[in-house]
Amino acid sequence: MTRLANIEKAGYFPLPPSVTDLIVSHVTAPHGGRMLDPCAGEGTALVTLAQQLGLEPFGVELHDERAETARQKMTDAGSKPQSLLHDSYLNLVTSRGGYNLLYLNPPYDHDEADGRLEHQWLVRCRPWLQAGGVLAWVVPQHMLRFRAATQHLLSWYERVQVYRFPDESYDQFRQIVLFGALRRRAVVADGEMAAQWALLAQGREALPPLPLLAEPAYVLPPLAVKGEAFKFRAQFIEPAEALAEARAVGASRKGAWQEHLDATRAGAELWPLMPLKIGHMHSIIAAGHLNNQVLRDETGERLLIKGRSYKVTQAQAYSEPLPDGRTRVTHLETESVVTGITSLGRDGEARSYKGGALEQFLQRWIGPLTGIVAQAYPPVYTFDLNGYGGLLNRLSKERAIPGMGGQTGLLPAQKHAAAAALTRLEREREVIIVGEMGVGKTTVGAAVAAGRSARRTIVLCPPHLVDKWQREFKAVWPGVRTMHLQTISDVDQFFAPQPDTAPRSAGSGQALVGVLKQTTARSASGWEHAYEYGGPASHSYGSKGYGEIQRRWGSSVALARDVADGGERDAEGDAGRDAARDGAGGAPGFCGRPFTARQRAALRQRGVRCPACGETQFLSGRPLSVVEMKGATRQCSNEACRSPLYQFTRRRSGASTTRAQARGSFKLYAQREREIRRYTEQGQPAPLHMRQHWYGSMVRDTFGYGKVPLSSYIKKRGKGKLDLVIVDEVHMYAYSGSCQSPIPFHADH
Repeated sequence: MTRLANIEKAGYFPLPPSVTDLIVSHVTAPHGGRMLDPCAGEGTALVTLAQQLGLEPFGVELHDERAETARQKMTDAGSKPQSLLHDSYLNLVTSRGGYNLLYLNPPYDHDEADGRLEHQWLVRCRPWLQAGGVLAWVVPQHMLRFRAATQHLLSWYERVQVYRFPDESYDQFRQIVLFGALRRRAVVADGEMAAQWALLAQGREALPPLPLLAEPAYVLPPLAVKGEAFKFRAQFIEPAEALAEARAVGASRKGAWQEHLDATRAGAELWPLMPLKIGHMHSIIAAGHLNNQVLRDETGERLLIKGRSYKVTQAQAYSEPLPDGRTRVTHLETESVVTGITSLGRDGEARSYKGGALEQFLQRWIGPLTGIVAQAYPPVYTFDLNGYGGLLNRLSKERAIPGMGGQTGLLPAQKHAAAAALTRLEREREVIIVGEMGVGKTTVGAAVAAGRSARRTIVLCPPHLVDKWQREFKAVWPGVRTMHLQTISDVDQFFAPQPDTAPRSAGSGQALVGVLKQTTARSASGWEHAYEYGGPASHSYGSKGYGEIQRRWGSSVALARDVADGGERDAEGDAGRDAARDGAGGAPGFCGRPFTARQRAALRQRGVRCPACGETQFLSGRPLSVVEMKGATRQCSNEACRSPLYQFTRRRSGASTTRAQARGSFKLYAQREREIRRYTEQGQPAPLHMRQHWYGSMVRDTFGYGKVPLSSYIKKRGKGKLDLVIVDEVHMYAYSGSCQSPIPFHADH
């Protein structure tokens, strides 16, 4: 009958208000925070606990009517309607460690696929509670006999306290309240403690009633996930909710969207760096900058014009005879962008121009068009060198220009390109210089650095251009110093303090340029797992798997811990008593037989072990498998050790076949260093045969250090000290998926 009544209520057992007030007395939240109830019901307990503790409530409820009631209660209490999701908690997308109070009153039921639902909710909701956060678990008392749940609690929670409901509320469903603070990492569950907890499930007298405390036993920590980093939403969004959210905070509310709808809110007009030419006319038309312009000529003819750009697809078919007499037909589709202008004359006739007709139209109206462009989009630079003429005329004076009769200095086009770039850098943080090969882009880049009086400049370039950049800087900028940045030591030297006795001007000799290869900028070391392995941590011992083994993991874990703590014990002492206890059912071994001393020693060596202390690693009370080990960066589960189970290793290119990148080179280098230090500490030189071995060609060629990405190191080391960054072949960094894209760089001014 109890089972049928539970099904009728759909596992819904709301918390009595009197018990809610008692729970509040056990917890305090001096820093505020968030509370999560993944089975909120009608929201009474959620709203009451959150209000009295000063927390922001978040809940999930699957039942239609209860979810609507809970949302209304939360709205009346001042919470956002979005803080209550009408969905299954399995579809909740929220921040890991985003809450400092987790209130769990799950359905009291059993599922054939998942087992006890109280246990499943406990396990699946645990990642949402932050370390140090408090769990309040409201379940039937018989759950203390469910070993999987108690082992999970003992592994993940500390300072656990268990109380039954007060007498007036206990008899109906025999519920308990369990409090616990989440550990930062799980520990090995104590099998003896789990057995003691099972005894607490025997009835009313086994547990004390939930008291009203004068001083709270648990203090909630400050939130670990704050502000915009926190998320709370459903995996699947209802269309009505998505529409309401889009209207409230969607793209239509952004300023950029409003500018397209309201011309009075449009941003700054186009301001080209240099005067636009006839060749730019197609781009101006395609961008819509000539829409609604009126053209007039000397004859008095007037036209209203509008430009547009669209894609067209051309289909072609090619036939090719095959040797067997058949014909192969290849269909080719080519997309192209067509730019056109539509004009409206005084007579009301509209005409469209594209292709050759557009070229004739541009030639016919080029005068009025260029006048409109020049008036609407005045250039920043007007080919007057903008005050940089004296500086640019002093550059590159020691190098003769080929074919110019011994003339030195920069070419006029190079001076104007450098002056235009310097003009833009007066108000913007970047400039792009585009030119064909051979026009002197490297020379212009060096001239820009000189014009900026950059004390420290870094050039990022392809590997084969490192020497060229150093030569060009020395030829263009008198007295500049250059260096190739290859290691961290080079970067430290580059950013070392320099004397300020001379001004930072062209020819002062105080400027320093560092040239960095793209490959050096992005190369890095990685990490790999570090552990010892003594065979499988899990194994099927027969056709029935673990069914043939009459032991529980807790007993095996306790046995392994006893072996580790006790060391070698004599047969007549503790080991004899352990064997007697095993035979009596305390910790049966394989197929019910007691463990022998050899099996006990083997048990200690099984599975994944810490390389520092040698302890077998456990996860939630069971041995850690290699697959689980490699799923995350873990630390030793031994509280006295806590050594990292990972180590740094050299990251190598898989396509490289050079000996310098051969696998094992870093390991060999580390081994050599250990040997050298061992002899050095003893005050002895390394033996001749060892030196010959380590300095032989096969070993020496595999030496090498794992490298730190110099781009990341420069960004941290040179903050506030870098004046200019020049990136050669910058188009290679445009695509986020390219091999060059992960290079982080910025100039401070």
